[in-house]
Amino acid sequence: MPIKRPEWFNILSEVAKKTEDNFRQKGRDFEIVVEEAIVYDVANQINRTMNRSRMKQPNAPKIAGVVSFWIRKLKPLHIHDESKMTFGFVNELVALKVGLAICEKYMTDAQGNQLPLRLDTRIMHDWVASFRYHSHSPHSSIISFEMLACEK
Repeated sequence: MPIKRPEWFNILSEVAKKTEDNFRQKGRDFEIVVEEAIVYDVANQINRTMNRSRMKQPNAPKIAGVVSFWIRKLKPLHIHDESKMTFGFVNELVALKVGLAICEKYMTDAQGNQLPLRLDTRIMHDWVASFRYHSHSPHSSIISFEMLACEK
């Protein structure tokens, strides 16, 4: 019996593809490979984190924070070897974009309209660098996405 893919896997795949396309438009051609075995490890860690924190019905920013934390931590993405391109921040960038995509997909205003979340380029760069070089926890990622969502 095949293992069921996590619900957010499609978002991860879409974000990875969009990231490739964005770089390709800028003349940097490479392929992002998603390691499914590591994605399942990510899914297991997400489930353990949610169960330990006793979140029965977490909102979109909480889910975004936990998912982005574990993508960033376990690094299920890499650049295809033949791309001849190095990009050390691929997991951190995609993790942040997945978190934003989760919030955008599941957050609505009082009228039921989706709420677009956009970050200033400088903030995006700072957050990605922080994901790469500084200590984070699932909770700190949750708080970051909660604060971002409150601004809207």
